[in-house]
Amino acid sequence: MAKELPLGQGQWEWLGQTLSRHANAKMAPDVIKLVMPGVRLLEYEDNAAIVVENDIGYAMYVIYQGRVLVVRKGNKIAELETGDFFGEISLVTRAPRTATVKAVKNCQVFELSWRAINAITECFPQLMQAIQAAAAKRMEELAQKDRQPTT
Repeated sequence: MAKELPLGQGQWEWLGQTLSRHANAKMAPDVIKLVMPGVRLLEYEDNAAIVVENDIGYAMYVIYQGRVLVVRKGNKIAELETGDFFGEISLVTRAPRTATVKAVKNCQVFELSWRAINAITECFPQLMQAIQAAAAKRMEELAQKDRQPTT
């Protein structure tokens, strides 16, 4: 179960810098704060599932602190850390989650709802382009892994 944490100016600045880096565009934290309704900072305990494979998803996540383990069909496929994001495939395709993502140690993530992403990408369309590109790349990587024989 996630615990919601308060969002201070430092967290908004960090989120602005991180999204700016992913979108290759300068996004001011104050603008992000104004146009991104539905952003939450959540803390998950060790081994807690943040998203579950085959569930419907309406948000993506940016790792603020800690690491996460990405598991698909029972197999570890990736480990992500601070500054990385996940959940974008369901957000872009509206398809069920392609993997389960679990917290490794105590982990804090920003949850960006579909509404929040839509609001920010109206001001910064480069962010949606970056999210779509990342989703396409990860879907191709998953397809390649699915084609590999299991041992």
